[in-house]
Amino acid sequence: MGRLDGKTIVVTGAGRGLGRQLIRRFVEEGGQVIAAARNAARLIQAVEPLGGRAIAVAADVGEPDDVARLFAEADKRFGKLDALINNAAIYDFFRIADAEPARIRTTVHANLLGPMLCTRAAIPLLRKAGGGDIINVSSESVRNPYAYLSAYAATKAGLENFSQGMRTELRPDNIRVTALRLGVMDDPDRDATGMDLETQIGFAKANQAALAASGTSKMSFDSVAHAIMDMLTMPADIAYDMVELRPCL
Repeated sequence: MGRLDGKTIVVTGAGRGLGRQLIRRFVEEGGQVIAAARNAARLIQAVEPLGGRAIAVAADVGEPDDVARLFAEADKRFGKLDALINNAAIYDFFRIADAEPARIRTTVHANLLGPMLCTRAAIPLLRKAGGGDIINVSSESVRNPYAYLSAYAATKAGLENFSQGMRTELRPDNIRVTALRLGVMDDPDRDATGMDLETQIGFAKANQAALAASGTSKMSFDSVAHAIMDMLTMPADIAYDMVELRPCL
């Protein structure tokens, strides 16, 4: 028997990185997964090896119609929801003074509006299940802000504040809301940031102290997935309000 037998989970940002590892782990533990991401081709590649226990829904979490379709699919397939992992995010390097408004809006759209819309849509299905979990994936940049990532850090700070408010709103429904603040992860795609050489140099110079504070090691996706599994399977009478995971070294 798996630790998630009979559980249905929506994971956003499931096409790559941590989200991809989460859907694999959840299926291995007996869960049923609705996997969402904007990139349909990459999402299908992530889901295909997992058989019928994982369903791909291409969706932009900042678009209300896409979010409605995503959770309608969860309701249609499984009739309830036990957990939502708000993992999707845009990780974009730029200085505010140099950024086009559309670039700033895109970050806020994905990183803050998206989790808000997904949470709103998930609540009726979580209530139908008698309660459940919402885990909002945040970042160490809230505590240790980086230059060139100001917009990203601001959205994650907003997400943590949103988590606090939803914790109070949803407590009567037996829905636990946790902000999960993560340090640097070992992501083979992290180098594909789109930074030009000038931005790379500027980022490194401006953030020497912040980078040193992050440590020299990186967390594996599997280790973070292990921690999230523990969060989802805790006894119902306790909750984590905030969890911060960081590399040991």
